[in-house]
Amino acid sequence: MTLFTELPEKERLIAEHFDSIIQDIKPLNSKQLAFLPHDIQKLSALLTAERSNLKAGYMNNAVMLSAYIRYFMRWNLFRLTSLFAGLDTKAFDFLKDGDYCLDIGSGPLTLPIALYLARPELREKKLNWYCMDTSQNALTLGENFFLSCAARLQTEAEEPAWRIVRVKGEIGTRIKNKVTFVSCANMFNELYWNTHNPLEKEAKKYAALLLSYTVLNKTAPDSPAATKSTADAAAKNSARIAPDAAKTSNKAAYQTLTESPCAVFVVEPGIPRAARFVSLLRSALIRSNMHIHSPCPHEGECPMDGKKGGKWCHFILDTENAPKNLLALSEKAGLPKDRAALSFVFASSSPAHKSISKSSAEKSAGKSARSASLQPIRICSDPIILPHSKTGRYACAPWGLTLVTGSGIKNASSGDLIFADLNTRDIHTLPVDRKSGAKIVDAE
Repeated sequence: MTLFTELPEKERLIAEHFDSIIQDIKPLNSKQLAFLPHDIQKLSALLTAERSNLKAGYMNNAVMLSAYIRYFMRWNLFRLTSLFAGLDTKAFDFLKDGDYCLDIGSGPLTLPIALYLARPELREKKLNWYCMDTSQNALTLGENFFLSCAARLQTEAEEPAWRIVRVKGEIGTRIKNKVTFVSCANMFNELYWNTHNPLEKEAKKYAALLLSYTVLNKTAPDSPAATKSTADAAAKNSARIAPDAAKTSNKAAYQTLTESPCAVFVVEPGIPRAARFVSLLRSALIRSNMHIHSPCPHEGECPMDGKKGGKWCHFILDTENAPKNLLALSEKAGLPKDRAALSFVFASSSPAHKSISKSSAEKSAGKSARSASLQPIRICSDPIILPHSKTGRYACAPWGLTLVTGSGIKNASSGDLIFADLNTRDIHTLPVDRKSGAKIVDAE
């Protein structure tokens, strides 16, 4: 089971013709186009090595917004559409007509657009999208781009079923309705990068804020618990509304969780500090009674939590299927890409939403329905050379860090989900890699 999937032809054409679509919406003259690679390179430096010089609301600057849209947005669309298309076929079945969704740090609506392109089954659902960002210019341009994409994918001349509501603000800004789905893409790394607080504290705070927007939290929309300045109140309220079902006798609160399903999706750059934050956010969501839909094959302690000197959970997407003109622009900007990395977590309030089920495992592994010992293992690394001319890949499994070897990984890719036929006794007797401490599984 692969994690990333290429878009169908019609949707792929939109990605390939991105330049012409955006040129119709926000045209650049010949001089501006000539300077675009330089502007991209400058913005890239500000987002990485010179981050301390990056001003809040930088996308209100016309030059930076243009560079962001034509380079960073395109690469983010490539990552997100590949990921969304590869998620389980029922991953978004919890969304119903009339539901409200919230994308925080939406910028030019990259994530909603990626979801619209990658999941055709959602296009006819009447979803209301709150798209929140500090840059009104980015939101406006993103909405126009979304409408252009929708027009190209619709068979009839009608308005798209999705309704976009632009919200100028940052995480904690109030919205009118509680949401079923809340998402953030590449937002938190701009918030916690220079913080003096421990990442554990930041993750707990932001997990509570994300959940405070959802239908799980029955606090009134204009309650202080929904504002950034009272994140601690949100954390307490989240714990009250969404208790650990194993430790509480409050049946009414638990029923609220099961009767009002919702989901949280957060994706960040595939670098150690971002992966550390995502791992801590995952733990905070689990403590709030959320269930992990993807990528984790379990809900135990994260074995790739990004601690200093350790491994971090991230997935690599080859760029060979990226639009050729985007690859060419990257070369001109001095930022060639042959790989794109990301770290993410997709959590749901409903246990039934979890994608790694026994039936899916049996189908993938071609096993009989009588088999009860298939164990899911998520590949999380490039191939590594082992002694005796062997090859292995580090992976995440219900028992922790795993080193997968054998012919079964010959054609595996980063993020692939494989299954090993192991019972409890087999797991306890697995050999251990002396260097990493990982259990070794031979995949045939």
